[in-house]
Amino acid sequence: MGPRRAGAKRLRPRALRAGPRREARGRPPEGARGDALPRPRRPPGLGRQELPRRGLQADGQEQEARQARERGRGPPAASLPRAGRPAQGVRGAGPGRRGLLPRRVLPRGARARPLHGAGPRRPAQGRPGAHRSAPQSRGRGPLRHQAPGGRAGLLRLVPVPRGLPQEPRHDPGARPEGPVSLRDAAARELARFELEKNVIVEAGAGTGKTTLLIDRVLSLLLGGRGGVPAKVEEIVALTFTDKAASEIRLRLAEALGDLSARIEGGELDEKRRARMDDLLQELRKRFKRTPEQVLALSQTALKELDRAEIGTIHSFCSSLLRLYPLEAGVAPDFQVDADEAAFDELFEGEWALWLDRELGEAPPRKALWKKALAGASVEVLHDLARGLASPRVDLDKTGLGPEMKDRLKQMAAACERLKGSGPKPKGSILAYLDWMKGAFEAAAAGRTHERPPRPTKNPASWPKSWPPEGEEEYDALAEVAVKLDPAAEELLACAVALVRPFVEAFRVLYRRRGFLSYDDLLVSARDLVRGQPGVREDLKRRFKALLIDEFQDTDPLQGELLLFLGEREKSSAEEWRRSKPAEGKLFVVGDPKQSIYRFRGADMLAFESFTEHLERHGALSCALQTNFRSRPEVVEAVNRCFEPLMRARAGLQPGYLPIYPGPAQGEAPGAVEWVGFQAAEGSKLKADEARAAEAEWIAGWIEKRPPSMPLKDIAIVLRVTSPLPVYLDALRRRGIPYVVEGERRFYAAQEVVDFLNLLRAADDPDDALSLVGLLRSPLAGFEDEEVCRLARAGKLDYRKGGTVAEPLYALLRRLNAAAGRRPMPELVRLVMEETPFVELSAAAYHHQQTASNLLKFSRLAWDAGERGATLKEFIAEVEESVRELHEEGESPLADEGLDAVRLLTVHKAKGLEYPVVLMPNLASAPRGGGGGAVFVRWADGTVGLRLGEGGVQNAAMAVLAAEEKVRQKAEELRVLYVGMTRPKERLILLGGPGSKGTFAGLLDDAGALPRRTLPAPEQDRRSLPRTVLEGFRLPEGEAFAKAWEARRKREEALSKAPLFLRPSAAGEDASESGERGPRSARAALLGSLCHAVLERWDYRKGADLGKAVSEAARAVCLDAPGQDEKALVMEARGLLEKFLASKAAKRIAASEILGRELPFVMRRGTATVRGVMDLVCQDEQGVVVYDYKTGRAPKEGAQGELYSKAVEGALGLRKVRFELILLREP
Repeated sequence: MGPRRAGAKRLRPRALRAGPRREARGRPPEGARGDALPRPRRPPGLGRQELPRRGLQADGQEQEARQARERGRGPPAASLPRAGRPAQGVRGAGPGRRGLLPRRVLPRGARARPLHGAGPRRPAQGRPGAHRSAPQSRGRGPLRHQAPGGRAGLLRLVPVPRGLPQEPRHDPGARPEGPVSLRDAAARELARFELEKNVIVEAGAGTGKTTLLIDRVLSLLLGGRGGVPAKVEEIVALTFTDKAASEIRLRLAEALGDLSARIEGGELDEKRRARMDDLLQELRKRFKRTPEQVLALSQTALKELDRAEIGTIHSFCSSLLRLYPLEAGVAPDFQVDADEAAFDELFEGEWALWLDRELGEAPPRKALWKKALAGASVEVLHDLARGLASPRVDLDKTGLGPEMKDRLKQMAAACERLKGSGPKPKGSILAYLDWMKGAFEAAAAGRTHERPPRPTKNPASWPKSWPPEGEEEYDALAEVAVKLDPAAEELLACAVALVRPFVEAFRVLYRRRGFLSYDDLLVSARDLVRGQPGVREDLKRRFKALLIDEFQDTDPLQGELLLFLGEREKSSAEEWRRSKPAEGKLFVVGDPKQSIYRFRGADMLAFESFTEHLERHGALSCALQTNFRSRPEVVEAVNRCFEPLMRARAGLQPGYLPIYPGPAQGEAPGAVEWVGFQAAEGSKLKADEARAAEAEWIAGWIEKRPPSMPLKDIAIVLRVTSPLPVYLDALRRRGIPYVVEGERRFYAAQEVVDFLNLLRAADDPDDALSLVGLLRSPLAGFEDEEVCRLARAGKLDYRKGGTVAEPLYALLRRLNAAAGRRPMPELVRLVMEETPFVELSAAAYHHQQTASNLLKFSRLAWDAGERGATLKEFIAEVEESVRELHEEGESPLADEGLDAVRLLTVHKAKGLEYPVVLMPNLASAPRGGGGGAVFVRWADGTVGLRLGEGGVQNAAMAVLAAEEKVRQKAEELRVLYVGMTRPKERLILLGGPGSKGTFAGLLDDAGALPRRTLPAPEQDRRSLPRTVLEGFRLPEGEAFAKAWEARRKREEALSKAPLFLRPSAAGEDASESGERGPRSARAALLGSLCHAVLERWDYRKGADLGKAVSEAARAVCLDAPGQDEKALVMEARGLLEKFLASKAAKRIAASEILGRELPFVMRRGTATVRGVMDLVCQDEQGVVVYDYKTGRAPKEGAQGELYSKAVEGALGLRKVRFELILLREP
């Protein structure tokens, strides 16, 4: 919980924030952590011969899919594309196949996405029992997860028939086919199967660590330590994000299903079959497991998979605290305050009340307040109190503790040592070192009134005759010494004493209200297992194995918690350094070279301390170095760059462990290149000119790319988002689609600033600055010269009419008149519905992302209005958020299938991969943050304090800030490493030469890559489309208004049209809920009964038809009391007997059933058609769709054509037949 200015509130729409009574769903902006973990649900029953029921989705993108297959990228032929989504699917199943979970077929780099908000799945066409499985193919129902708000989401899974051409899915972690020997084969085998020892795995980029972790879990479940298989609920697997946790759960289920299928003779592709054969062989050799035992164990694990603790550390901590709320001192029904919105609201309210008491007519601590206010404002004290309210802060360590005193003494000794670095120099360096030594000694002794005078105003220069190795240490010591201020120590001690009572009372109140922040979760869970030996023993017995992914990004508190839980039984160390880990209980995977989340608490010192502690107690260490992601040229370039740069420094930087390319690939000249630019006359470009040149070159390169390269294969990866507009402008001028994967840009987005200007101007007619901003926005589109003419004419006042901006002024007058009399939601509705603000902004800025951001902003305003905020109050909240650039992510565009260039930061790209990666702006220096009011060092709990940004600070903060600067510098190198290891095929670096500390400067220091310097390209002169509201000032305004009115009427007509059409009604004006003509309830019931029987009917083996009909009728008639069930059964039996003896039924029996009750969604003109296919088969002539009807036939050709096109578009087939089966006339 960092400091925040007075009045600050985190603004979040109700649908996106946790709120005071809802669980956390992920840490903004990346969704990186959360309390609620999506868990796919597994219905009972395993498939035999056909696919589970899955949704088909088609949109006519056959040509695009075919081109992608020819390029060797993108989805296989059997995947099903859909606009706005990556194609996903499952593998086909043949006769005799059992126990196989759906196999997802994804494009490279894609991830399965849950369909949030889809709502619970209803039985197809209202037929009860549609979710049940059939004896012939007891296929599983949809894999489900718990979506936000408790709604059931549906993973889009797509059937792939057996026999169709398929492309194996790219699996970066899969072992290579054939007799390829890996350098790290022994390390991989140890990590997979050595269960009697704790294991530490250092997994380089692209080396398949997730696959390795899953293999370890399989060994525990199917082999077990000491030969005793672990139960699913005894295993804890933790990773960094909800998305990664969901992937682990799904891939584990997939592997267990593949094992079952392999043992039972089911069909698997060659790679999966080889992987399962290898696993079965190892299980037999190492654990003496027979195939029958493996089958039983894998099927049991599948049934219990929902009980596995696979999630984020925050969800795990939440589970522990709910198990032991009284022991932990938390409310049993506590709510996770994910975005700290409740914290902010409570803090601001309590702070205001406290100030009223403290600064009233009779202030109880008047002298203390006068002393504090002499050096700090109330706002600064507010920030200090907020920082101290964090549960990580030990209020008893805000003074000068023994650890910091020792550190200051060490710094004094270092000054004395540096004096002997070389021959006696000229100048004042020796005197300055003596002064520094005295300052450190005085601070360590606590002599607050002793401060020797500085011999020079500025630090003396390091002598050229002395070794340059000591200069960096000298500069760091000098930086700390000048910040040591005895007066600052007194002022900070006074300020802490002043706000401490408030902080202590607030901490208690916050918990009493039933809230826990993310930090509270970690601290409370750590304290629970550390301070409650009985609870710790219970948990140690409960969890037999702890597996931690991305350990390099582990918060130190998480590491402490896991070491306590991994301790030997009947051993309860009070401090983690004294814990004795149980053998074989801990498995940690990480890559210290990719530790880049320092701002979220990741600590290289903690990582090294934890791993060294495990190694001292017998843990085995192994390294994965074979990279399956990138081409050899990329891997070799990465090694050449980082081997000389990444040198081991204890607690700061790991030593470089090289990665090696995977199985041999053909050569690809130009796979890595570094491009720089210079002015036409050969001079160096300024920073903004260099960025513009890079942007033009990138846009031109993309425009001239090979036709076979889709745009979504290209990622532009930046260190920070601040230079993003330059690159977007170049792409927009050339009409290149793009998607911005933003992180914290919401309040800095130009469209949000424009909307805020509109609200400011409407609220205050005298706010000329906001009015100017609005005139220059896409809503008005005025050029600077036109704005100046208005200003010179004295017409920057919308209360005056008769100007060229009259349409905009009229709108503002209307809003201003309503501001005091109408609730704010009505004002927002007026802007959104009666102006083209969203449309014009989207066209001018970032298209869909801009529109999504504006809709999100309108929800923020709506929510603020509902909680009673006035327009002025809402504007103040947003202004604070804009100033602080709070951690608010842009409104998400979940559109991974969109063929558009991706732009994202290195942090956002971590864990992802793209065929082509461009890294521009390498010559720009990283910006250092000013820091908050409070900083805590994990190793000893030392608390550094600062009053105001750049204000006075205590000695601890001076030392910690200097140390943090060194840590951030070390992390910059790791950030560059992460960025350069994202590409699969091609890496293009842009920028340089760079100064010291920049990415380009680091690459220059490595001297491993040649830089090609080109003349700066001329800016593309194609003008951007004019996106202003022309009616505000151009003669065509009347025509524009008419066009806009026509569009409004069309939108109104479309809004009244049904959202979905049934296939039988697609050719008519009928909604999904409607029917053509009346249909009796009994006829509908008869149809549902026949469908329920045929859905489970085994066409080859047959069954007792009478029994099947009777059982189905009992379920069907539950919702239809009063119907003659006996008569219904007899009629249905008669229809089905006749049908099952027909030629149609015999054709089905001779075919391979690909799926039953398959839902699909597809576009037809402007309408969306949604339906369910009764039966899809493959016979000698190809694929055929069957549809059962108990009543009359639909309009000839309409429904069949839709079904055929859906399957053709989904499976990439040319011709799919359709056959209507009239059960009364088979």
